[in-house]
Amino acid sequence: MSGEPASTTPTRVLLVDDHRIFRESLRALLDLHEDVEVVAEAGSGEEAVRLAAGGVADVVLLDVEMPGQSVLTTLADLRRTAPRTRVVVLTMHENASLARLLLMQGASAYLIKTIGHRELVAALRTSVTGGTPPG
Repeated sequence: MSGEPASTTPTRVLLVDDHRIFRESLRALLDLHEDVEVVAEAGSGEEAVRLAAGGVADVVLLDVEMPGQSVLTTLADLRRTAPRTRVVVLTMHENASLARLLLMQGASAYLIKTIGHRELVAALRTSVTGGTPPG
């Protein structure tokens, strides 16, 4: 569909955002790419950690601002319970110090929600393959 070659193994994504309509929209955009598969959704950090602990995803796409525990706690919990799962932060906040902190704490990328879906998909793929994500 996307005109891009499909990988033999799709990148499995866990979407984490407290706004259901945003998760649904992201899922629809990611579904345009044959080599990306949304395997689960969570509306909180706590729920994301529970789902990720089961090894369902290669990468967690994590919002910064959600009710409940902080993004730093969620990231630490994800790193502890699912150490092989990558975390890509997607936020509306252009905050260089927060970006540095989250990257130092183990996030693979810090992206602003104004990014296009092709750049987002490239960042998800790159986080799993170990390269430097765009953005």
